[in-house]
Amino acid sequence: MALDYAKWDKLCVSDDDETSDGGSATAIRRAGPIATDSIGQYKLYTVPWDSHCEMVRWVLDLHGANYEEFDMPWGLHLWGTLGTSDPMPKPQQTAVPVLVNQKNETFRTPTAIIMYMYSQAFSGRVRLYSKTEALDLQQELDGAFADAAKLVFLRTMLSSPTLAAKYLRDNVHLNTWRSVNEFLWPLLRITMWRYFGLGSRKRIHDSWQTINDTFRKIETLLASTHASTAGHKSLSALAASPNAFLTGTTLSAADISFASHAALVLFPNPDDGFGEKMGLLLPGTNALPAEVAKRVKELRDSPAGQFAARMYRKERGMRLARHPSKHAHVNNPEWASQNYLRVTAINYSAIFMLALGIPGAFLPYEIALVSWACYAALFYIFVVHPNRNSIVLKRLSQIWFVLTAKSTSAAAGERKHNSQTHDSAVGEAAALPKHEPQAPLLCRNGTNTQPSN
Repeated sequence: MALDYAKWDKLCVSDDDETSDGGSATAIRRAGPIATDSIGQYKLYTVPWDSHCEMVRWVLDLHGANYEEFDMPWGLHLWGTLGTSDPMPKPQQTAVPVLVNQKNETFRTPTAIIMYMYSQAFSGRVRLYSKTEALDLQQELDGAFADAAKLVFLRTMLSSPTLAAKYLRDNVHLNTWRSVNEFLWPLLRITMWRYFGLGSRKRIHDSWQTINDTFRKIETLLASTHASTAGHKSLSALAASPNAFLTGTTLSAADISFASHAALVLFPNPDDGFGEKMGLLLPGTNALPAEVAKRVKELRDSPAGQFAARMYRKERGMRLARHPSKHAHVNNPEWASQNYLRVTAINYSAIFMLALGIPGAFLPYEIALVSWACYAALFYIFVVHPNRNSIVLKRLSQIWFVLTAKSTSAAAGERKHNSQTHDSAVGEAAALPKHEPQAPLLCRNGTNTQPSN
């Protein structure tokens, strides 16, 4: 008996991650009403390991938002984010997270998303920007500290094939994206390594320094914020205090920002009591290289590290994200397998090489050029033109636009730098004291004579 996949796709199958109490987010919603500060449904586009995405998930869960998360591998996430971009030639969206609300309005930065949720909950219980300094501190943490934590995490993962495979390559919900990510992984791994500059020892050293400096700053901020009420409490005791937060006595966006980014360098163990509440999948400290594990232990034992762990244990709450069903037929197409992708790639590569190689090898150069031009024309007529409105060609054109725009921007930046260097050199030369040359005394016969003493 053949299966009716149309009916199967209509079934409500939950692929949600299990919460700490063993139930899925969908089951929790069906069990009873959830305190919510938001209205409508949302779509959230993420990269699974990204800490900015974790921060936004945390905020949406706090507001009780009803949202569906589309997590995609890094690099391939462009397929989702470009779909939320404005029409070209406007700048295209390449970064995550991206939130789309029920009115199809798009919010493209963590701050924009949190501000939007805050604006929807003026009468709600979650007040993440109740203190004006919370926004400034959150944006500061979202900058250099977030970048440093990301670099250290990626360097640690990509330096180990086992860790990279488990926590970067295979950590994708849908089989379609996981299959493509695995197929392209050798190329994507090299791209990530070069894009983030992970081969630079100085950059990794500076990242560790930024992380340590930020942890010290958080400890200083905790001490100064609660100086009047802390009494003789130690920093560790203050970090464990249930009413101690970075900007006062209530949770703010700054607290969520620090804990989310710090998670990438804290690497929770199964017995820590906070790893299962993360929206991130991270290895434990026993899986890390010895040098990294030593640094991580120092961070975990610090008051700032204990503060971040407390934020997860006490403030993270339930994960409420829904995910597209990975059991649905539409999410399990025939091509979503390694064998299919490999065979297809080999076949098309062979056709491409034969189309280029045969005319070049057996025909005169001029005739070969005509043959290649005919191939290109036939390809456009029978492949490109009939599918000019397809989503595949649209995404490819957007990616090409992004790449060429970045190349043009880089070239313009280099020209500007060269121009500034030239102008600076000219300015320095003009600032030098000018010495008028002494005119030679010419005789009638054309010889130079110097005045005699």
